[in-house]
Amino acid sequence: MSVRKIIDKIRLSRDLIRRRIGILLFDNKKTNAVDASQLNRIVIFRLDAKIGDSIVSSFVYKGFKRRFPNVTIDVITTAEMSDMYSTYFGVDNVYISKKRPAYNEIAKLADKVAGADLVVHFSKSLKMKDLFFLKRLNGKAVAGLDDEVNLVNIKLGNKTDDQHFSYKYKTLLEYYGVTDVDDSYVIPNNPKCYDDVADETNLKGDKLIIINPFGSGTPRKLSKENLTLLIDKIRKLELGVKISFTVSPSEKSTVETLVKENADICFLLDSCRSIYHAIALINLADLVISVDTSMIHIASGLNKKLVALYNPDMNNYKEWAPKSDRFEVIFSKENHINGIEIDKVVAGVKQLMVDEKTLG
Repeated sequence: MSVRKIIDKIRLSRDLIRRRIGILLFDNKKTNAVDASQLNRIVIFRLDAKIGDSIVSSFVYKGFKRRFPNVTIDVITTAEMSDMYSTYFGVDNVYISKKRPAYNEIAKLADKVAGADLVVHFSKSLKMKDLFFLKRLNGKAVAGLDDEVNLVNIKLGNKTDDQHFSYKYKTLLEYYGVTDVDDSYVIPNNPKCYDDVADETNLKGDKLIIINPFGSGTPRKLSKENLTLLIDKIRKLELGVKISFTVSPSEKSTVETLVKENADICFLLDSCRSIYHAIALINLADLVISVDTSMIHIASGLNKKLVALYNPDMNNYKEWAPKSDRFEVIFSKENHINGIEIDKVVAGVKQLMVDEKTLG
């Protein structure tokens, strides 16, 4: 067994022990009845700070507002995500927390938002700090995916198991009588960022392919060799395209070298400095190739042609698959995205950019 696997096993055992202690200390054995006809205040816990998860659940706020026009929706999230919720998703109040707050910080935060009619916490396995937080919040109803916990009295785990994550939120809306749910994603549109990106892109009639080559963690990062091969094979399709990239600032230097080596077809924008710039760039694209589910969900929400690359974890895929009309999915042959067959990726590009046009 590798050192990495040993460390992971130790961490898992530690987390399980802490969870058991948390259940003993904080799990309320009384299950309250839920009044689904009255909803004045909702607290939604979104401390994961993940863009993709936020996009997938973005429709839930307008859904609740449609059924309960006067409801107040509070979201707990990190500073990095606060603007997206307050400016684009239509929540009433955003409470900022560290990603891993201490117990005294959790207590102060819980006291600020305590007593809501509904608390939403969609972690599949609530940890000790989560249980402490929910106990302290004392919400009239708690909706969650951890059916084993008594604090959760709207149990959606087994009911929505193996379903797309957006379906889990849709099921919650239906519980509260929100029918004919519009579960299309809300994609933030910052006009200034769009103008910056559009001005710098200046395609002059070329089509645009966006590649997002790096996901979270080493197993989700395409190698320079695979990226070079992908670019070469797209060039040979003779589609009349330019290729650009969405990358984090820390990984920009890796792509800069690649762009210089393929300057005839590739470019990298100086103006692409934030998630809103990345969204604007995808909005301008004719097709997106992505290993990262955040960009996959954004492309889905904008209904862009999409070639989505996944590691072979079908449970993860079922929950975080693309939701759009025009996409191809390519699975890696191993638990690393560099096990992907580049020829299959290029075939997906051809299917969406060439064959689809011919059929149309």
